[in-house]
Amino acid sequence: MMFAEYEAEFLSTTRMIADNIDQLSGLSGPEREVVAKASAGLVDSAAALVRQMEMEARSQPPSEARVSKATAKVHQTSLAGLRKALKTAGSRGDRSELLGSSSSDKVRSKHTSPEH
Repeated sequence: MMFAEYEAEFLSTTRMIADNIDQLSGLSGPEREVVAKASAGLVDSAAALVRQMEMEARSQPPSEARVSKATAKVHQTSLAGLRKALKTAGSRGDRSELLGSSSSDKVRSKHTSPEH
C-alpha cells in the first residue's frame, strides 16, 4: 500500500511543478527566482518519491513488482520532462531579462520577417 501513497504524493508534487513552470513566464526578478528555487526543490522531492516507489516495488510479489516498476519508470520519465521544461523556462526568462523586451522583440521580428 505504500507504493500507492508515494505515487499519490508524486502526482501532487509534479502538478505543483507544472503549475510553477506555467507561472514562470509571467514573473520576473525576485518572484521568478523564488518560484524557480521552489520548483527545483519540488523536483528533488519528486525524485526522492520515485526512488521510494522503486524500493517499494522491489519488496512486492513478482506480479505486482513488474507493474510497480513499470509505473515508477514512467514517473521517472515524466519527471525528466518536467526537469527539462523547468530548465528551459528558467533560461528563457534569464534571456528575456538580459535582453530586455525591446531587444527580444527586435530579434523575434528579424527571424519572422518574410525576407529571411
